[in-house]
Amino acid sequence: MYCTNKRCFSQDKEAILHAARAFGIDGIGPQTIASLLEQKIINRPSDLFSIQPDDLLIVEGFADISSKKLVEEIQTHKEISLANFLLSLGIRNVGEQTAIDLASAFGSLEKIGLATLEELESVEGVGGIVANSVKEFFSEQRNIDLLSEYERVGVNIIQENKRASSGVFSGKTFVVTGTLETLSREEIKNKIREAGGKSSGSVSAKTDYVVVGVNPGSKLEDANRLGVKTLSEKQFLDMLDE
Repeated sequence: MYCTNKRCFSQDKEAILHAARAFGIDGIGPQTIASLLEQKIINRPSDLFSIQPDDLLIVEGFADISSKKLVEEIQTHKEISLANFLLSLGIRNVGEQTAIDLASAFGSLEKIGLATLEELESVEGVGGIVANSVKEFFSEQRNIDLLSEYERVGVNIIQENKRASSGVFSGKTFVVTGTLETLSREEIKNKIREAGGKSSGSVSAKTDYVVVGVNPGSKLEDANRLGVKTLSEKQFLDMLDE
């Protein structure tokens, strides 16, 4: 179940929080965002980059130094990869891997926005449902206005390197679960992509490997149930070096 009102307070709050996380902005949580919305300081995600220190002084918990610190944190995250920017937009059915696939296939936001349904569906991992969600997003005026506003406030979208078409993990899908010893979650996902593989958030019959760290949870159970091969972090790194 989900709310069909695209402009309710809760959805606005979650959209802004989702964008802040995609941009990698620290120090701004749901309570702060709710206060900013209630005080009419922001209305949509792009407004984060227009916040001034004085604006925050009326928000509970902020003083002169903390206000300046948060604004500085926001301003240092104006540069973002195309994949993360797509993720920040909260397009329905477009998760992390799909955003990466679209960014790699088209190379620019403009090309994604102008792509036909057929062109979108031709991207590996993008089916009819996702393609329709993307087309719907880029056809709505409020979303077009949001993209224009991001440009106005100086957000710089950078193209990330295209996913390798060949490599030791070419054509393989990985799921990472638990806490790893030497790699962060983002670092291991990058290594998978650089070696031609794909990183997924859930285990399915199409998953080739599950990399297991400490406290893996239900994903390990899913792998065992489906007969998916599991790897320790060392085994993963050994495969990468082959």
